[in-house]
Amino acid sequence: MRGTTLEGCPDIITPVKEKRYRKTPSKNYFADEIELAYMAGTIDGEGSIMIVKQCESTRKNPCYVLSLSFVSTDKILAEWAQDRFGGNVIVCKTNNKKWKTAYRWQIRSGGALMILESILPFLIIKKEKAEYGICFQRERREPGKGGITKEELKKYEWYQLSIRKAG
Repeated sequence: MRGTTLEGCPDIITPVKEKRYRKTPSKNYFADEIELAYMAGTIDGEGSIMIVKQCESTRKNPCYVLSLSFVSTDKILAEWAQDRFGGNVIVCKTNNKKWKTAYRWQIRSGGALMILESILPFLIIKKEKAEYGICFQRERREPGKGGITKEELKKYEWYQLSIRKAG
Protein backbone atom coordinates (compact mmCIF):
# COMPACT_ATOMS: atom_id res chain seq x y z
CA MET A 1 0.00 0.00 0.00
CA ARG A 2 1.26 3.45 -0.87
CA GLY A 3 1.76 6.07 1.83
CA THR A 4 1.04 9.77 1.92
CA THR A 5 3.07 11.64 -0.63
CA LEU A 6 5.43 14.46 0.13
CA GLU A 7 6.09 17.05 -2.55
CA GLY A 8 9.25 16.11 -4.42
CA CYS A 9 9.40 12.53 -3.11
CA PRO A 10 8.15 9.51 -5.05
CA ASP A 11 4.62 8.51 -4.03
CA ILE A 12 5.74 5.39 -2.18
CA ILE A 13 7.75 7.44 0.29
CA THR A 14 5.97 8.33 3.51
CA PRO A 15 7.11 11.39 5.47
CA VAL A 16 7.95 10.76 9.11
CA LYS A 17 6.38 13.72 10.89
CA GLU A 18 8.17 13.31 14.22
CA LYS A 19 11.56 13.47 12.51
CA ARG A 20 10.96 16.98 11.15
CA TYR A 21 13.09 19.68 12.64
CA ARG A 22 13.58 23.32 11.86
CA LYS A 23 16.24 25.95 12.11
CA THR A 24 15.80 29.60 11.21
CA PRO A 25 18.52 31.13 9.04
CA SER A 26 20.70 33.68 10.74
CA LYS A 27 20.75 37.02 8.94
CA ASN A 28 24.23 37.53 10.36
CA TYR A 29 25.64 34.32 8.90
CA PHE A 30 27.61 34.62 5.69
CA ALA A 31 28.80 31.37 4.12
CA ASP A 32 32.15 31.55 2.40
CA GLU A 33 32.47 31.36 -1.39
CA ILE A 34 33.25 27.64 -1.38
CA GLU A 35 30.11 26.82 0.65
CA LEU A 36 27.97 29.04 -1.59
CA ALA A 37 29.37 27.36 -4.71
CA TYR A 38 28.77 23.92 -3.18
CA MET A 39 25.18 24.82 -2.33
CA ALA A 40 24.67 26.15 -5.87
CA GLY A 41 25.97 22.85 -7.26
CA THR A 42 23.62 20.91 -5.00
CA ILE A 43 20.64 23.01 -6.10
CA ASP A 44 21.66 22.82 -9.77
CA GLY A 45 22.01 19.04 -9.60
CA GLU A 46 19.44 17.82 -7.07
CA GLY A 47 17.37 20.82 -6.08
CA SER A 48 14.22 22.61 -7.01
CA ILE A 49 13.23 26.26 -7.06
CA MET A 50 9.47 26.67 -7.07
CA ILE A 51 6.68 29.10 -6.39
CA VAL A 52 4.14 27.07 -4.44
CA LYS A 53 0.45 27.96 -4.52
CA GLN A 54 -1.22 27.37 -1.15
CA CYS A 55 -5.00 27.46 -0.95
CA GLU A 56 -6.61 27.75 2.46
CA SER A 57 -10.32 27.80 3.20
CA THR A 58 -9.86 30.79 5.52
CA ARG A 59 -8.36 32.98 2.77
CA LYS A 60 -10.12 34.76 -0.05
CA ASN A 61 -7.20 34.24 -2.44
CA PRO A 62 -4.42 31.67 -2.62
CA CYS A 63 -1.02 32.44 -1.13
CA TYR A 64 2.11 32.09 -3.27
CA VAL A 65 5.39 31.14 -1.57
CA LEU A 66 8.96 30.86 -2.89
CA SER A 67 10.39 27.43 -2.04
CA LEU A 68 13.95 26.13 -2.33
CA SER A 69 14.68 22.44 -1.63
CA PHE A 70 16.62 19.30 -2.45
CA VAL A 71 16.23 15.61 -1.60
CA SER A 72 19.23 13.42 -0.81
CA THR A 73 19.85 10.00 0.65
CA ASP A 74 22.80 11.53 2.49
CA LYS A 75 21.72 12.82 5.90
CA ILE A 76 25.00 14.72 6.32
CA LEU A 77 24.28 16.88 3.26
CA ALA A 78 20.76 17.82 4.45
CA GLU A 79 22.03 18.63 7.95
CA TRP A 80 24.94 20.64 6.53
CA ALA A 81 22.50 22.76 4.51
CA GLN A 82 20.31 23.26 7.57
CA ASP A 83 23.29 24.20 9.72
CA ARG A 84 24.68 26.68 7.19
CA PHE A 85 21.51 28.11 5.68
CA GLY A 86 18.60 27.28 8.04
CA GLY A 87 15.37 25.68 6.89
CA ASN A 88 13.77 22.31 7.59
CA VAL A 89 14.95 18.74 7.20
CA ILE A 90 12.21 16.16 6.68
CA VAL A 91 13.03 12.47 6.91
CA CYS A 92 11.18 10.50 4.20
CA LYS A 93 10.94 6.83 5.07
CA THR A 94 10.40 4.46 2.17
CA ASN A 95 8.04 1.51 2.06
CA ASN A 96 10.43 -0.29 -0.28
CA LYS A 97 13.17 -2.08 1.71
CA LYS A 98 15.57 -1.80 -1.23
CA TRP A 99 15.49 1.98 -1.15
CA LYS A 100 17.45 4.20 1.22
CA THR A 101 15.84 6.72 3.52
CA ALA A 102 15.70 10.15 1.88
CA TYR A 103 16.21 13.54 3.54
CA ARG A 104 14.45 16.61 2.20
CA TRP A 105 15.94 20.00 3.02
CA GLN A 106 13.72 23.00 2.34
CA ILE A 107 13.45 26.69 3.06
CA ARG A 108 10.81 29.20 2.01
CA SER A 109 10.11 32.90 1.50
CA GLY A 110 12.73 35.30 2.88
CA GLY A 111 15.17 32.52 3.78
CA ALA A 112 14.99 31.16 0.23
CA LEU A 113 15.51 34.68 -1.13
CA MET A 114 18.66 35.21 0.98
CA ILE A 115 20.15 31.94 -0.27
CA LEU A 116 19.22 32.46 -3.94
CA GLU A 117 20.74 35.95 -3.92
CA SER A 118 23.94 34.50 -2.42
CA ILE A 119 24.32 31.50 -4.75
CA LEU A 120 23.10 33.17 -7.97
CA PRO A 121 26.62 33.85 -9.36
CA PHE A 122 27.44 30.14 -9.02
CA LEU A 123 24.25 28.68 -10.54
CA ILE A 124 24.39 27.36 -14.09
CA ILE A 125 21.37 25.14 -14.81
CA LYS A 126 18.80 26.80 -12.54
CA LYS A 127 20.01 30.39 -12.85
CA GLU A 128 16.90 31.55 -14.74
CA LYS A 129 14.58 29.91 -12.19
CA ALA A 130 16.53 31.60 -9.40
CA GLU A 131 16.19 35.00 -11.09
CA TYR A 132 12.41 34.57 -11.37
CA GLY A 133 12.27 33.43 -7.73
CA ILE A 134 14.28 36.43 -6.55
CA CYS A 135 12.09 38.88 -8.49
CA PHE A 136 8.92 37.22 -7.21
CA GLN A 137 9.99 37.31 -3.56
CA ARG A 138 11.17 40.92 -3.77
CA GLU A 139 7.81 42.00 -5.24
CA ARG A 140 5.62 39.78 -3.06
CA ARG A 141 3.81 41.30 -0.13
CA GLU A 142 1.99 39.66 2.74
CA PRO A 143 -1.75 39.62 1.97
CA GLY A 144 -3.04 41.10 5.25
CA LYS A 145 -6.75 41.43 6.02
CA GLY A 146 -7.73 42.84 2.64
CA GLY A 147 -6.01 40.08 0.72
CA ILE A 148 -4.16 40.71 -2.50
CA THR A 149 -5.42 42.58 -5.53
CA LYS A 150 -6.40 40.89 -8.79
CA GLU A 151 -3.34 42.49 -10.42
CA GLU A 152 -1.04 41.03 -7.76
CA LEU A 153 -2.70 37.63 -8.11
CA LYS A 154 -2.17 37.74 -11.89
CA LYS A 155 1.47 38.73 -11.41
CA TYR A 156 2.10 35.91 -8.91
CA GLU A 157 0.48 33.39 -11.27
CA TRP A 158 2.70 34.68 -14.09
CA TYR A 159 5.80 34.18 -11.93
CA GLN A 160 4.67 30.66 -11.01
CA LEU A 161 4.15 29.74 -14.67
CA SER A 162 7.43 31.38 -15.74
CA ILE A 163 9.49 29.54 -13.12
CA ARG A 164 7.96 26.22 -14.25
CA LYS A 165 8.88 26.90 -17.88
CA ALA A 166 12.42 28.12 -17.12
CA GLY A 167 15.35 25.71 -17.55
